[in-house]
Amino acid sequence: MDIVRPDCQTSPIIFNSPHSGADYHPEFVARSALDEATLRRSEDAFVDELFAHATRVGAPLVRALFPRAYLDVNREAFELDPAMFAEPLPA
Repeated sequence: MDIVRPDCQTSPIIFNSPHSGADYHPEFVARSALDEATLRRSEDAFVDELFAHATRVGAPLVRALFPRAYLDVNREAFELDPAMFAEPLPA
């Protein structure tokens, strides 16, 4: 994660881009059954760039650098498909 802060925070709004990270570690891609192009389909590509102006209006921007396919930071365990996992999901 990365927080880009304005010189002076004047806005109560925090911009967040949790799904636009595109730092695909080579080992992660190698261990996946999917190629990188297919993995990248899960991104909200360029949202971090759309929100890049946030600091100019006095608001911070919180952005993920890692891809959603690696870690979906705002997903509850009960929202996942249990068929995707060998072990039971937390209750």
